[in-house]
Amino acid sequence: MNRQIRVLHVDDDPDFTSLAATLLQRADERLTVETADGPGEGLSALEEGSYHCVVSDYDMPERDGIEFLEAVRESHERLPFVLFTGKGSEAVASEAISAGVTDYLQKETGTDQFTVLANRIVNAVERDRAQRQLDVLIENLPGIVYQHRDEAEWPLTLIRGNCEELMGYTEEELQSDVHLAERAIHPEDRAYHNETLREELEEHGSYELTYRVLREDGDPRWVFDSGQRHDAPFSDGHLFSGILIDVDEMKQYERELETTRQRLEAILQNTTMPMFLKDADGAYVLANSAYRDLLGRAEGAVVGRTDADLHPPRTAATLERHDRAVLDGEEPVEREERIPVDGDERVFLTTRVPVYDIGTVADETEPVAVFGVGRDVTERVRRERQLRRQDDRLDDLAGVLSHDLQTPVEAVRSRLELALETGDLDHVETALQRLDRIGDLGEELATVLREGQIVSETERVSLARVAREAWTTLDPPHAASLQILFGEQADSADDNDATTARAEGGTTDTGEKNSTETMGHVDADRDAVWRLFQNLLDNALTHAGPEVTVTVGPLTDGFYVGDDGPGVDPAVRDSLFEPGVSQQDAATGHGMGLVSVDQIATAHGWSVDVAASADGGARFEITDVDTVE
Repeated sequence: MNRQIRVLHVDDDPDFTSLAATLLQRADERLTVETADGPGEGLSALEEGSYHCVVSDYDMPERDGIEFLEAVRESHERLPFVLFTGKGSEAVASEAISAGVTDYLQKETGTDQFTVLANRIVNAVERDRAQRQLDVLIENLPGIVYQHRDEAEWPLTLIRGNCEELMGYTEEELQSDVHLAERAIHPEDRAYHNETLREELEEHGSYELTYRVLREDGDPRWVFDSGQRHDAPFSDGHLFSGILIDVDEMKQYERELETTRQRLEAILQNTTMPMFLKDADGAYVLANSAYRDLLGRAEGAVVGRTDADLHPPRTAATLERHDRAVLDGEEPVEREERIPVDGDERVFLTTRVPVYDIGTVADETEPVAVFGVGRDVTERVRRERQLRRQDDRLDDLAGVLSHDLQTPVEAVRSRLELALETGDLDHVETALQRLDRIGDLGEELATVLREGQIVSETERVSLARVAREAWTTLDPPHAASLQILFGEQADSADDNDATTARAEGGTTDTGEKNSTETMGHVDADRDAVWRLFQNLLDNALTHAGPEVTVTVGPLTDGFYVGDDGPGVDPAVRDSLFEPGVSQQDAATGHGMGLVSVDQIATAHGWSVDVAASADGGARFEITDVDTVE
């Protein structure tokens, strides 16, 4: 973009200024030339108008060109001024330079001189404009620009900017003492400055340093120093130019930030509660030492990974679902989560909250991350479950107590009544014997209550055989079928009526094991296992319909009973084994069958859980089972 240049030409010869104006404007279209017939008229024009350059003759009647220049400088200190005179001499040129003339050109014959003059005017104005822009930049810079020689103590040759604000010294003070700036470097940082500056210059020809300076009042101030070597050497050595910026507030902020970071790090790494931060894609941004210890992994093996990388598929899917609930719901979520740890399952009560800013990513309206804190509640959950099971067992045993004690009590009452009616003391003796038996029975029942036993003596039990027997007693619909996937050897030779391990019409499952494997015997209470299968098979018939296919098969550490029905309602999945909870409507189902299953499993030291079968139905998994050959 060519910006216009307004020129004021002052000369006591109107014909010459008119010709000069025409030829100057023809030489450069950017020039607009106005004329003044002498210094007086020129000063008036400068007061009334705005010009980018003044061109003046030297020999004029009112005052000469030098005197006119001095008058102009009183009100226009930096306005470009070109002395264009027919009277040229070294004395005039020297006087003009001393007075602050921008350029000096002697008049000649011909029109080519106006092309030269036009170029001189344009160059003078462009330099002035550039200098003014540089001045504005330096004035608004939060620091200092400087130039120094490559010598001991780095003596200054130029310094501009906010010297007093940054250093406490004026430009004049720093210029008058060329070594003052170097001495103002903090004594503890001076060696670092000199050595690093030299190394950076030798290696790169430039440098970037951060160090402290001491203000004139003695207060330290952090500065950022950046500069480079000039390409051309000078007679007295190389020159370097640079910029010194005040970064004290930034350093203070960095110190506060680092202090905060260290405090947070101390909290995160020293708390025993697992804590984590995951971004919206599920990648870990942070995991404290408790969380890493839980996973048995180093920090580098957690950050940047997802739950799919760190956990089994089922666990990972659950954790991802909980994260998504927080991101989508934009509110805290508390969930009980089961995490496999060293081959054992631990239960954590985890609170997740949405995060809108993690430093690298931020959004004011939608969460960009999830922060979570977990608390290990495994023992509490186990105790609560154990207490619930104990209460349930006590309720079951209460009926047994009532039944077992009622018979001998009635017998004693009958004998005593006969003794009163007949006077036969033999009845009293018999009653006393019954009372002894009641005492013994009371001790036995007290032991049962105290130990909460659900099962009695154990024996080697064929799971396939017991499952078929339980299925048969349920009188299932004709369209229903049972598949048993234990191997042919599941029925031992000592089972008198051993038959094939698969129910009629069944097909071999392709899931956990094939039909050639031998797992299928456990050490257990046969009647209790029979009741367990009866409840699970009855549950499948009840909830999956008359055409259900039920599959009984092995797991690595147990067995399962699955069906191809509609599956378990997620609303009751977590509480399915609690009394009073059923997959059926509340009006028709009491849910005690699965409570019995849970009791029997627990009494044997087994665990029971519900999952989805391969066909999408319900699958009850009994694990922690020790099999026998």
